[in-house]
Amino acid sequence: MPPATHSIQRGGQIRELLSGVGFSRLFVFFDDFSELTWIDQKLFVDVILSPLNNASDETVKLKIAGYPGRIYYGKIDPGKVDTVGLDFYQLYKSQEIQASETAAVNYLERLLVTRFKGFGEQITDYFEKSALMADHYRLLFEVTLNVPRLIGYVLHYCYLDRISKRLPISTASIRLAAQKYYETVVAQYFNRMNRFAMEPFERKLDRHNQQQMLRALITEARNVRRGITTGQIGGKFFEGLTNPPVSHFAVNPSMESLLSSLELNFLVTKYHEMRDKSGKDVSIYAFFYGLCETERFPWGYPRGRRDDRSYFVQRCFNYNAAIQQFLAKSQTIRCDTCGACFGMEKRDTIEFYKWRCPECQTGTCSVVALGDDFGREMDALNKDTMLPPVELEILETLNEEGVPMRAGEVATLVDATYQLVGRRTSKLHELGLVHKSSKDGITRSTITDTAKQRYFSGAEHGEGEVAQDE
Repeated sequence: MPPATHSIQRGGQIRELLSGVGFSRLFVFFDDFSELTWIDQKLFVDVILSPLNNASDETVKLKIAGYPGRIYYGKIDPGKVDTVGLDFYQLYKSQEIQASETAAVNYLERLLVTRFKGFGEQITDYFEKSALMADHYRLLFEVTLNVPRLIGYVLHYCYLDRISKRLPISTASIRLAAQKYYETVVAQYFNRMNRFAMEPFERKLDRHNQQQMLRALITEARNVRRGITTGQIGGKFFEGLTNPPVSHFAVNPSMESLLSSLELNFLVTKYHEMRDKSGKDVSIYAFFYGLCETERFPWGYPRGRRDDRSYFVQRCFNYNAAIQQFLAKSQTIRCDTCGACFGMEKRDTIEFYKWRCPECQTGTCSVVALGDDFGREMDALNKDTMLPPVELEILETLNEEGVPMRAGEVATLVDATYQLVGRRTSKLHELGLVHKSSKDGITRSTITDTAKQRYFSGAEHGEGEVAQDE
């Protein structure tokens, strides 16, 4: 029987089953779908999602959350899928960047005011009165770009630094919270995962490549700032600016995929789409606010100037050349579909199969850049201290929270089940990395000093930072 006939029969069976229980529609939600490996996605879509979507005559409605460019569609027609972007530049897209920002700030205000009211509190009681609440909302938007996870972390740090000491939240404390989050969580990501995550070499290869690219972007920003300050670049446009912001940069839209991993980890974020001085489309990206605080880069753009709208498209902020120079340093083989990386020693084999990707079997591989010092870094790793990524995330959560936590509490923060967290904390307990204690029949876990020293002491001593101050 042809496959199409099988699909029709399955679709009829699905409709009959739903009708039998009194359902006219079935809505199925999948969160963090793009966290699956490419092979797992392909299997799940081809075997389950595609038949449900294509054969159920819209009886089954699929709601899937994932990151742009990280979803496999299979036989599902992407043109017939309604895609809702959640980044602020997509939700509040406008030709005028100020209009997009205003809409995003207004949303953030409504979100926080409503949340505080839900707990019977007035948000204004927790913020310093010397600054307008509008300024606080604006700054919270800038340091988080309306990412809920970041909003929570920033307010958590503000609580620890200010509210717990009976002090109101100030604009300075918000900036400090962003910097702390960057230095204690984001900046340590590359170092900790490359050193201690038990995962395929190809993933470490890709992460190393992204780390080197970030360093190249930060170096370019430093050079641009120095050039503007000394008058070597920019001309009259920057006259009168003693501390020019260099937090944003422009790239050709074709380069967006190169920045996807950095964006996934909030190190850079797409901010706007514009045309440059030559009339060509460019994508504007922004460094994470906390990174800029660490690097002492002013964030944003000068306000109140007649030509402030064209600030981002000044030629000195076009980083196409900087990225291309970085890519030209050395080489690896990368798939243009699933992003898998392969060593150059596999070039003959991959070329023999006409550059088809061995991982996903659908993408096309090509030679791209790679830092040539990565091999030395890999050789220096102590494999005895490596852990699966989820166990590193559990330790990171226990370290950040600093209090005994139940498995269910940890699970909500690492996107895992409490059963999995319970099993992994038991393993970590046996390794001397987690201490488990029971009280009133409830087991809680805390991170040990050994784990803090081994995996997180770099945050205190400055090790593994993405970039150093000049």
